Amino acid sequence: MIRAVVNESRSPISLRVILSELDNLQPNQKIGNVPFPFHAEIPMRISLAAIAVCLTLAPVCASGQVAPAAASQKTPAALADFDGFIAETLGQWNVPGVAIAVVKDGQVVLAKGYGSRDPDTGKPMTKDTIFPIASMSKAFTSFGAALLVDEGKMSFDAPVIGYLPGFALKDPAASSGLTLRDMLSHRSGMPRHDALWYHNGPLTPDQLVGRMVHLEPSAPFRSKWQYNNNMFVLSGLAVGKISGQGFERFLEERIFRPLDMDRTTFSPERARADDNHMGGVEILNGKRINVPMFKNTAILNAAGGVYSTADDLANWMLVHLSGGKFMNKQVVLPTTLTDMHSTHMVTGATVRDAEMVPIGYGLGWFTNMYRGQRMVSHGAISTGSALWWRCSPNNVSASRCS
Repeated sequence: MIRAVVNESRSPISLRVILSELDNLQPNQKIGNVPFPFHAEIPMRISLAAIAVCLTLAPVCASGQVAPAAASQKTPAALADFDGFIAETLGQWNVPGVAIAVVKDGQVVLAKGYGSRDPDTGKPMTKDTIFPIASMSKAFTSFGAALLVDEGKMSFDAPVIGYLPGFALKDPAASSGLTLRDMLSHRSGMPRHDALWYHNGPLTPDQLVGRMVHLEPSAPFRSKWQYNNNMFVLSGLAVGKISGQGFERFLEERIFRPLDMDRTTFSPERARADDNHMGGVEILNGKRINVPMFKNTAILNAAGGVYSTADDLANWMLVHLSGGKFMNKQVVLPTTLTDMHSTHMVTGATVRDAEMVPIGYGLGWFTNMYRGQRMVSHGAISTGSALWWRCSPNNVSASRCS
């Protein structure tokens, strides 16, 4: 199944433009100006089909928020033919289902499922269908760190060795100087080294600390953007230790519950036990096959272990479009939110379309420009499913319309 979470945008962003661009990708072609979660050469599969979904919507006003639980009764004119377009696209791409949320003017104006969440049973996709959100989990990790930064318990710019005793890298400069900002923006000088944790269920984040010193860097410290899951695992470990609650519990109590993200979890067992969860789809030798929902390795929770729904992620979107507020309560300081949304490392991505220009990476977010509007986004790919989340925080104010 494909789940796509649609952004609230301040400028005309064409769903058709993004989908058409993805449709033209060739096998093993770099994504270019659409920064997928791994931003690397990814084999073209059906799971990539509906990653980027963007709507043409009017300018945002975030002067106040209404209850986000239900979508607005009035559908914007821009969505008038949307249902038909999605149905047509699913058929063209041989995709069973998609769940979409659209946020505008502090309201969830669309939260809906299309097609089937399980091709075997024909059960319908809904706004509450649970998916693995994989690499989009990174933004939750940076947000968790931000909450502790606001409380004065952590700093994005303090050496991480102060939070993780025994941490070291082969590069002495990186060992002594690496900060959360470096780790959360993929500028540690380390390549992925994913084989360290892949299918290594018994490995824990604490054990990862002692192994990092044995891994080879591939670039000088802070000289190159290199996507790195291990750095997010360690960031999550630091958040868990400094909070005193453990990473998962801290995020559940400080993010999921306050944002009414009741169906969001780190537990693959809970997600699979829920009848309303997705069944994945892949293409093998030209034929569509069904696969079970991805089960995350526990060590990867801070880098890609969250399970959520389109409806829950709409609430997550509201916070990022309202200066860090949810239901008129300040969750994170506006300055800290802006810091997370700001570019801290250029990615070196190729510009393939003058209207969509990749810039870099913030703290758990890709940053880019679309027709002069600053955008933050992140995608995710797991076995059989994919996600795309994008918003424009430009000039969004909690007190007035821009």
